[in-house]
Amino acid sequence: MVASVPIVLTVIKIHGEEKRGRLEQIFARSVPRVKLYGSFLIVAIIESVAIEFLLSVGLVGASGGELALGSVLKVGLCYLPAIWAIAGLAILLVGFLPKMTALVWAVFGYTFIVMYFGRIMDVPEWAVKITPFGNIPQLPVQEFTLMPLIGLTLIAVALAALGVLRFKERDIG
Repeated sequence: MVASVPIVLTVIKIHGEEKRGRLEQIFARSVPRVKLYGSFLIVAIIESVAIEFLLSVGLVGASGGELALGSVLKVGLCYLPAIWAIAGLAILLVGFLPKMTALVWAVFGYTFIVMYFGRIMDVPEWAVKITPFGNIPQLPVQEFTLMPLIGLTLIAVALAALGVLRFKERDIG
């Protein structure tokens, strides 16, 4: 879950550039907004895959060879759709409510508390399931199911598409 922090920071970085007035200089030339924001998003996607891969390799290395890279990598990559869903929310906020991008950290905080302290606090199952990470199969304890991952990916794509389309149309600066 902590791997989503740098991805969200990358996605909302464009809002920081906007607040500092740097985007006006770029848009004074003929740079399409979608292309500019798309470059931030491509970096975030590559970053998310790289972080999950490196975390999996590091876990295998720390286990002293007790864990197989294939199974740990499968578990690590299962979390990508949840990371992308949080990033999609951040993109949506940048597009529609740029001054409210901090809301993504509230969602992250809620998710963190529910996922890590939910069992101790006896949180109801529905409260866990409304978080992106609450829908990830808990391998190897649970059976692998693809549908929640596809659903989260579609939600992430829809949120990101709406956010980028709105960013393209809104007044910058």
